[in-house]
Amino acid sequence: MVGLEPANSSVYGRAYHEEKGDLHRIRPFAREKNRLVITVLEGEELARTEKEAEKLAGKGEIRHEKK
Repeated sequence: MVGLEPANSSVYGRAYHEEKGDLHRIRPFAREKNRLVITVLEGEELARTEKEAEKLAGKGEIRHEKK
């Protein structure tokens, strides 16, 4: 199960966006429509993406579980 809630900052945090002056705001009772696209990666495409993520993160191996 996944739940989504509106937020006014990215993974960098609210202070980061306040400092940059690009904090997204939603007025009370305002509505916003967003589109979410989910892509499932498998095989070589998944392995290539994991390697790229590890390089960007500068960390060790990324683990995923198959169900």
